[in-house]
Amino acid sequence: MLQQTQVVTVLRYYPAFLQKFPTIQELARASPSSVLARWAGMGYYSRARNLHRAARIILNRYGGEFPQRYEDLRSLPGIGRYTAGAILSIAFGQRYPVVDGNVERVLARVMALRGDVKAAPYQKYLWSLAGQLTSRRSPSDFNQGMMELGALVCLPRQPQCGLCPVKSMCRARHLNLESRIPKPRRTKTAQYLHRLAAVVRDGRNRVLLVQRRDEELMRDFWEFPQFDVPARGDPGRDGRDSSAFLGRSLHKRFGREFTISHPLCRFQQNITFRRITVQAFEAQLNGEVGRLQCDRMPCRWITARALKDHLFDSTSLKILSNLQNR
Repeated sequence: MLQQTQVVTVLRYYPAFLQKFPTIQELARASPSSVLARWAGMGYYSRARNLHRAARIILNRYGGEFPQRYEDLRSLPGIGRYTAGAILSIAFGQRYPVVDGNVERVLARVMALRGDVKAAPYQKYLWSLAGQLTSRRSPSDFNQGMMELGALVCLPRQPQCGLCPVKSMCRARHLNLESRIPKPRRTKTAQYLHRLAAVVRDGRNRVLLVQRRDEELMRDFWEFPQFDVPARGDPGRDGRDSSAFLGRSLHKRFGREFTISHPLCRFQQNITFRRITVQAFEAQLNGEVGRLQCDRMPCRWITARALKDHLFDSTSLKILSNLQNR
């Protein structure tokens, strides 16, 4: 859960997840959809799928006993050298290094490494150095201390050098380079997207959902029909242009006519380097329900009561929250 996600976010999910799946056996025997449902909203869903697959392998290959050999851990889906090192040192007291972004920063400053620490030669050196430094007596305390040192004291900007327990040996501080080490990486230019979504109802007040089938990470998730607006055709804040574009898109996808009524909500989503503005509208299917054209993505009419039983993508979860709060 902590991969690519802040502790404060994980703390909202971790207790409920463990309550639902308290053992490897129960996690392994659960359905993929039930595991994803407990993960929904946290993103990076490949982690949940890998966790579930790993639990099944541990149950079938190791009799439900968590493996304690480095090679066995690395063979499990989703476990690289960082996760393997963290598990073996923290859970089992074995002397394996852990190098995350925080540890990289601490070591780079202590050693005054002026290059790109993400480059292969630097990574090889940092992992080797961390392995040499890791305490034999208490690798768990050492690795957690290094990560905490980087997270709380040796900050990316404005490091708290006066509080640092290793400031006397920090070469970057002696050279007055702590603000320039590690060397900043060039960040990707933000990509701005405009997405329109429709909460479509039929004559019986059911809601139209579509299921993703063409994207592995989000496969089997349900969502309200969504359409990305081409950059040149961005309707901006004009609701009339947006609703017209949405009506045309719905007709093209489902082969039926729809009436777009009032705006439902508007919010911003930031996913890695993408900045997505989402506008959701209420919509109504014109005429009898009949058959919809659902070749590319399976679709289904759902009652309001049954919405809670479906696994939604993060965009649709926010739209659903707006619906429930009205």
